[in-house]
Amino acid sequence: MGGYPQPLLDDLMAVKSLVFSSLAGMEFKSRVSTGQVRSKIKSVRSPEIQAECRHFLELAATGCTDTLASALQDYAMDPFDRLCLMQETIRLSGEEWTAGNMDFLKLTTSVSRMQTVLRRSAAVVHDHHAWNMSPRIAILLPRNEQHVFAARLVEEHFRIRGWTVRLLQQRNSPQDMADELRDLKNEVVCLSWSSTHLSKDVFHLVETLHAALKGSCLFLAGGPAALEKNSGLFKRGIDKVLSDTYLAIEHAERHVLLEEPQFGGRKV
Repeated sequence: MGGYPQPLLDDLMAVKSLVFSSLAGMEFKSRVSTGQVRSKIKSVRSPEIQAECRHFLELAATGCTDTLASALQDYAMDPFDRLCLMQETIRLSGEEWTAGNMDFLKLTTSVSRMQTVLRRSAAVVHDHHAWNMSPRIAILLPRNEQHVFAARLVEEHFRIRGWTVRLLQQRNSPQDMADELRDLKNEVVCLSWSSTHLSKDVFHLVETLHAALKGSCLFLAGGPAALEKNSGLFKRGIDKVLSDTYLAIEHAERHVLLEEPQFGGRKV
């Protein structure tokens, strides 16, 4: 991290200390055994949060990455709340673009800066998998899927909740992907799918994965294309198609609480 400017370095160290201190004393098995599966989330649609999002979006469009990182640190001590702010700001930027209130240059600049802040902040926890009882989730991008930022946000939400997370993109055949996922032995697999023109390849991938992983994990899907093509996904073996990250977390944690023996549940 020696190449980072001091404000960003301070932000990275703050995120590291917050994540490590909060999760080290809160093993996943202890949390789910008492039924604490619903995340404590601020109301993102409240006027106060929306005002924060507009301010954050303006900083992303007109400021620099260091300014954006500092604003994120000042917003909240809880790294989960920080992710919520960033995710809601991304949604707001889409609304502004659709309504014609934001030009393309401003949109791409804003998203690029937010991606940079997320990537650098996540780097300090990326390789930390020291928890003895940590459930595993694979977040899967289909071949040629170009929209990665939303999947990165989902990845960090789960990691901050104490999960071991792997973000995978299909590079080879669907069967190769199935073999890799079978070896990883995840409790949950989540498909992140945004581009509907990939339907044929995605449906083939899902069919292959369902045949290989049936009964061994919870199979989720999310993203604009997944919502639009949900009936096709259900027919091919997806268990749940979800509209936001918080629902995905709740379904995933309930699954391990109720059905995974190593986390206090039992197979039914």
